[in-house]
Amino acid sequence: MMLSFKNNADFTFHSIGISTRDISGGILNADGSPIEKGQILRKEYIDQTDIDLEGEAAFNIALIDKEENRIPLKTKILKLEENKEYFFEITGSSESDAALKRIDKAGG
Repeated sequence: MMLSFKNNADFTFHSIGISTRDISGGILNADGSPIEKGQILRKEYIDQTDIDLEGEAAFNIALIDKEENRIPLKTKILKLEENKEYFFEITGSSESDAALKRIDKAGG
């Protein structure tokens, strides 16, 4: 299963934190640089290795800035299944109005 996030926000953040009942982690650029507007980051979950891909799970999503401050976004309930990709868009003009919405595909 894959989660894809497209950054369309007008503020700077450095990583995306993702946690569920079974696992937590995140995604960021390898060099630690800010996630650029228009950039797409993906997180893959492998069945029976990372998570049991059966049923549903709540995914808590947060943006993380350079100082490790967390900007919580909406929790998304997703059906867990192999070979499924979920696409999301991060929007907002500042940290205070940051939003996460599900979209049909990575291109938006």
